[in-house]
Amino acid sequence: MASALEQFEKIPLKQRGLALLILLIMLAGGFYYFIYMPQDKKLKSSRNQLNTLTSEVTVLQTIEAKNKEYKRMIADLSGQLDQARLQLPGEREIPVLLEQIAKFGKEAGIEFISFRPSPEVPKDFYNEVPMGLAIRGPFHNIGMFLDKISHYPRIISVSNLAMGSAQEKEGYLMLTSTCTATTYRYVQAK
Repeated sequence: MASALEQFEKIPLKQRGLALLILLIMLAGGFYYFIYMPQDKKLKSSRNQLNTLTSEVTVLQTIEAKNKEYKRMIADLSGQLDQARLQLPGEREIPVLLEQIAKFGKEAGIEFISFRPSPEVPKDFYNEVPMGLAIRGPFHNIGMFLDKISHYPRIISVSNLAMGSAQEKEGYLMLTSTCTATTYRYVQAK
């Protein structure tokens, strides 16, 4: 080893510098091709994966935020549907509703002359249940009856209201009135 070092020292300084420079260039080239370039490729690949995953995460976060919004909207709409179902009686509740209308009439002091249920009229998700009513009573009592119907939590609409001529009975002017009271029954979608 000492002899190689002695021989190296005998070489002129310029040639020794050139040999060291070539050795350094070869080491740098080997480092670049065998260590740096493979690691650089891995780094670029990892960065691309990171960018892809970051954009996927952003998309998924947006979807999650929209999903939460949609779930909230579904909950709101479900609540509104439940509220609407409360106002639209089912088939079993129609007799109770008719009894309630009769009770309102009795409380208001009117007399039912006729109570004619008509065939149901199918609609989208409900059926109209019209009833022809003929009632007799003082004007004020008929108004009270209609007011009670309007404040009932179920939907009941009164149409075709006609008031006939007044007749005196027991000191009151009695009116005979006819109308159509229509309620609505919820029908499950098929």
